[in-house]
Amino acid sequence: MNPDIPFDLDTSRADDIQVVEPNPFHEGTSNMVPAKKKIDFRRQHPGKFIVTQSDMRLLIRKGEEIPHCPLQFMEVKIFRNFEFPESLSMLKGSYFETLCLGKGAGGKRISDLPRKALTDKRIREMIASGIPESDILGEKTIDQERIEQQAMRFPMRVDELKMVVHEQNTQVPVLKHLWGDVYLSGELDIWPTTMMTPEGLRWVVVDLKLTGDVNSQWGDFCWGTPEHMDHTQGHIYLELIENIDLDLNPHLKPLYASLPKVFEKANKGDFEFYYWVWGYKKEPLHLQEKCNIRVRYGPTERAELKESIRKYVAIVEHYLSMDEIPTNPSYELCKNCPVGAIFGGYCTHMTLTQVV
Repeated sequence: MNPDIPFDLDTSRADDIQVVEPNPFHEGTSNMVPAKKKIDFRRQHPGKFIVTQSDMRLLIRKGEEIPHCPLQFMEVKIFRNFEFPESLSMLKGSYFETLCLGKGAGGKRISDLPRKALTDKRIREMIASGIPESDILGEKTIDQERIEQQAMRFPMRVDELKMVVHEQNTQVPVLKHLWGDVYLSGELDIWPTTMMTPEGLRWVVVDLKLTGDVNSQWGDFCWGTPEHMDHTQGHIYLELIENIDLDLNPHLKPLYASLPKVFEKANKGDFEFYYWVWGYKKEPLHLQEKCNIRVRYGPTERAELKESIRKYVAIVEHYLSMDEIPTNPSYELCKNCPVGAIFGGYCTHMTLTQVV
């Protein structure tokens, strides 16, 4: 992504895409959308019940409640008194997004990854050679080198897929009122843009993913068998862009003023959600990319999403009404729990026994 290049959807590339004239993002015009500021809906709207897909997936998967620790969830996600340390896989994902989009979720920028360790002897040699101690780094890991190689391919693939990736349409936050004091929130990696899909040129919401192997058939992110995954994220993002309330999202008013027909298409459900998955663990790297996974979102999926949200809200409100929030000790839930006493928290109802 080059922020010096004007944001231009270039919608004339396909007959089925509505052309927007004149180009509202052409440099030198008064319609150029200003640089975005970080949006924090929870700070802006205290007292509102804000639902996100990242929070929901800790309690609900495929519409069903999953095992969790109520105390851990409430302290980390609702009260926000604690937070989990960022895992290496999360750091890698943020690093890849920074390289490709200029920033990760929430505006976070990761400029490097943990390097290989240096021996004391090598450190002394580097200092003796005149290298400032603050500049001494180990070699990059093979994972970092491969992630960077994939990021170098990213601009070429953007062009090949007839996409637009720019500061104005990356990491786009959207807030939507559902009912009462309940609101839905999400941050869209890339929107709006066109993309050449297996079904032709389409208007899309794109979510960028980094994974070890795009053909993996195991775990929660089995990109080789995506039909087995939970796709609440895609459903939520498509729900968010329909009938956007500009009073709730004033940061989107410049975009709406420049591209009103794009918002009209979103309101009519003309956008599709695609994952763009990149792998780095296996070679050849050019085969470690998938941009053909589309998430279906029709009346059935919308009804299922709303039911999942209601179930999620009911669970959280139930915990909020309790005098003492219960725990659910298990090795998987306790092993890295920041609320646990041995990790600096206060909870002593924990177990580090792994039963096999």
